[in-house]
Amino acid sequence: PKPCATFDRVPVTVNGDLTYFIVRGNTGGDWISALTDRINKTTPVNIHLTSSFDENNKKVNVTAKMQFTQDVNESLALTLYVLESGKIDVQDSANVELEHYEFNHVLQKIITPVSGEPILDSLPNKVKGRVLEKVFSFEPNLQGINAWNIDKCVVVGIVHKTGSSKEIVHAEEVNLK
Repeated sequence: PKPCATFDRVPVTVNGDLTYFIVRGNTGGDWISALTDRINKTTPVNIHLTSSFDENNKKVNVTAKMQFTQDVNESLALTLYVLESGKIDVQDSANVELEHYEFNHVLQKIITPVSGEPILDSLPNKVKGRVLEKVFSFEPNLQGINAWNIDKCVVVGIVHKTGSSKEIVHAEEVNLK
């Protein structure tokens, strides 16, 4: 059913059932309360992203700065995505074809491994006040039929748990260029 949403990879109870997806409408889904619960939760680590495009080398450099706001004793990872908006293409839906449909938030690249780049896995805990900074470099797709319009791209970074829970604890978005 559509529309539906999930918040930070955290399961919720809807009509007595545990689920990750909340269907909006008359099915008992309550987006506002689920979202409010997540917004009011404090994060153990803050992430700040910066991104720059080197015109000469045709490379993007993304810097992820993470600051721990409390001690953490579990494994965390950082995952970085490139999303593009404003892509015009054909949309074929329910036997209706729209020639000039605008697609937004199209996943173009996962910069890190899909499961994330481990954050201080070699340390048993991450202590409040610790700041980590890591730079990721990659070449955007600038040629061909699937070329990106880098002026319409963003980098989204998420810090998430890697154990049995994959909960997202913080996220940030920055323009790619």
